[in-house]
Amino acid sequence: MAFDFPFAGARSPQGVKLTIRAYRRLPLAVRQRLPLLWYLLPEGTPPYKFTKAEAAYQPVPKGRQQCDNCRSAYRHVVTGYLICDQMRGIIAASAWCRVWRPPPDPAAYVAYQER
Repeated sequence: MAFDFPFAGARSPQGVKLTIRAYRRLPLAVRQRLPLLWYLLPEGTPPYKFTKAEAAYQPVPKGRQQCDNCRSAYRHVVTGYLICDQMRGIIAASAWCRVWRPPPDPAAYVAYQER
């Protein structure tokens, strides 16, 4: 299978190794619809993320800073919702929180500011 990653989990804790073995026993049709990472982290990593209250999430941007130009925001592979790697839950493109970070390419942010 193209995305099987035979060495996935090779250096992982025993619990992760067991979970990967269970994943590989699933029917092929299920594995083709369900990526290994989604199987390992079905709810993302919420215990390690800020709550919206802790991040001071607000539904409006702060100046030109907003979720759709933050380096932490990305589209969830399965649902297509905009989510954050720092904060729990679905986020709005025009929202803002205190963990906002500029995109990795400063030129992209400058170009965004000039809109």
